[in-house]
Amino acid sequence: MANGREDFVAALALAVVREIAPEEAVVFSAVRDSYFRDPEATLRGVGAGDRELGTGPGAIAEFGEAVIPYVLALASAVGASLLDRFGDAVVDLLLGRLRHGVEPVGSLSRKQEDAVREAARARARELGLPEEKVDEIIAAMLGSLGRDDR
Repeated sequence: MANGREDFVAALALAVVREIAPEEAVVFSAVRDSYFRDPEATLRGVGAGDRELGTGPGAIAEFGEAVIPYVLALASAVGASLLDRFGDAVVDLLLGRLRHGVEPVGSLSRKQEDAVREAARARARELGLPEEKVDEIIAAMLGSLGRDDR
């Protein structure tokens, strides 16, 4: 499932970037490839932990492509958590929703929503991201995965 996990992470991160920083979607593929080759180097390359993201609506986008590695890092934590807690079948189902833009037939279970929130918040704390930006990313993730939390 390693390749499927990367596919899930990339699809979820792209959906989030399209929502919170759509102008950055054009560089997503290049940053994604760099992140999958070496996540920590990609995060260091944007000054992870050295800069505080701005405040106010859309301020996360002012860092340009810097938003993408952070979203990929949170999506990676979410993918690992969902895979560990719920297995391949759930991750595959969610990947299908993300890839095909299919409107969710159901919604995430409460346990799945909690897993998304917990994994994203834990990784965000490690990265030193501001809480309001984490809330924005989590809302976009949940919306993309089948819960309109926006």
